[in-house]
Amino acid sequence: MTRSVPQLFARFCLGSTVLVAVLGLIHAATGPVTAAAPDRPTARVDAEVVSAMTRAGKATYWVVLREQADLSGAAQRDHKSRGRFVVDTLQKTAKRSQMGLKDLFHARGADSTEFWAANVVKVTSDEATLEAVAALPEVAEVQADRVFRIPEPMAGSLESTI
Repeated sequence: MTRSVPQLFARFCLGSTVLVAVLGLIHAATGPVTAAAPDRPTARVDAEVVSAMTRAGKATYWVVLREQADLSGAAQRDHKSRGRFVVDTLQKTAKRSQMGLKDLFHARGADSTEFWAANVVKVTSDEATLEAVAALPEVAEVQADRVFRIPEPMAGSLESTI
């Protein structure tokens, strides 16, 4: 049986509509895929951190804070005041957004180092502290402490010059 183009198009549209409706019902019933379960951390935690925590009972990781400094005002300044503005703004933003984390780490005896330029904190802690950190609204994500190896330079060869 052959069908005309309008019939095939109508059938395609009907099938697509049904598919979208079914997917919408599934999404409404299960909630968004990115939503965290109530007992799960809200920030994204790197799988390497979880793995290291499982193996050793503690891990070193980087906490990336959600708030980033607004440096848009730097463009209207002269060179010297621009640098001071950027440094002051980065430091104030980090101090304000890292305050709760610093208190948490101090109370739990976790080793931490704050970095104001990127608004991140390097932490070594236990699993309970990691879970508390990941649940904080000011935390965007938790990244593994990775070591990157720089390859040894390869010997070059002399080239003639002109």
